[in-house]
Amino acid sequence: SVNDIPLPLTPKTAAELEQVETGGQVLSVDQESYQNHIIFRVKVLHQDGKVKTYRLDRNTGSQM
Repeated sequence: SVNDIPLPLTPKTAAELEQVETGGQVLSVDQESYQNHIIFRVKVLHQDGKVKTYRLDRNTGSQM
């Protein structure tokens, strides 16, 4: 969970967090600026074959 991961997130820890949260395979992690926040876009391949993108705030670890 986010409580176990040190903040601020890095690309590696953002990928680990989403892998644990979703149980899917992380395909990519991109850093970008979003509404004055630095976020990571984590693209995940789920077991049902669907690809979803999650946005995580670098400083809090929470989903945007």
